[in-house]
Amino acid sequence: MKKIVLAGYYGFGNAGDELILRQVSKELSVRFPDCHVTVLSHDPLFTRKEHGLDSVNRWSVSGVFSAIRQCDLLFFGGGGLLQDKTGNMSLFYYLTLLLIALSMNKEVEAYAMGIGPIRRKWNRFLAASILRRIPRISVRDQRSQEWVSEFANRPDVRIVPDPVLGIPLPRKKDSRTGHPLLGVIARDPFVGKMKSPQAARELKLFIDGISAGCAEFAGKCGARVCLIPFHQSADRVFT
Repeated sequence: MKKIVLAGYYGFGNAGDELILRQVSKELSVRFPDCHVTVLSHDPLFTRKEHGLDSVNRWSVSGVFSAIRQCDLLFFGGGGLLQDKTGNMSLFYYLTLLLIALSMNKEVEAYAMGIGPIRRKWNRFLAASILRRIPRISVRDQRSQEWVSEFANRPDVRIVPDPVLGIPLPRKKDSRTGHPLLGVIARDPFVGKMKSPQAARELKLFIDGISAGCAEFAGKCGARVCLIPFHQSADRVFT
C-alpha cells in the first residue's frame, strides 16, 4: 500500500481548496488504487467528516514529522501555495514541508500549483533552491511556469488544468422559477490589508460595480443571481 501525505490549504473553510482536495484525492485513488491518503489539515475533524480521509493537524510539529516519516509520497498541491503576498510565514511553512520530505529522501510531487507573486529576493532564492530538487512539478498557469523556468531553471515543468476543472457540473436552473441560476464568486481585492479610507472607497466602488453588472446580466438573461462565498471569513464584506 502506497502511503501518501497530501499538503495544501486544507481545513480552513475555503470552498475552492476543499474542492481541490476532493478532486485530488479522487485522482490519487485512480493513479494508486491501493493507497492510503493522510491530509495535513487546519481542522482534522472537519476534513475527516467532509472527505472521509485520515487527517493530521498541520500545526502539530510531531504529527507532521510522523506523517511524513511514515509516508512514501508527499503530494504537494494544488492551489496557489508558494507566494509571499500574504506574508512570509505561509511561504516558509510550505517550503519547510518540502524540505522535510526531501531531507528524509521521500518521493515528492508538486501538482497543479500556482506560484507567485514571490516578491522578496531571499524568498525567491529559497523557493527556487527547493523547487530545483523536486523531480515532478506541474503548474496551473503560464505565469507560474515562466517563474519556475526562470528562477529554478526548470524548463521541464508542465502546465496542467486546475484540479477543480475536472469536476463535472450539471447545468442548474432555479427550482422555484425554472430560470437560469448565475453563481457569482467575488473576492475582496484588499483582503489581508489594512483598510485605508481610500481602500474603503475603492472597495465600495468594486462592490457597486459587481452589483450593477449582475443586475444587468440578470435582466437581460432572465437569470437569478446567487453570491457564493468561497472563504467565509474574507467574503462577509459582500453580504
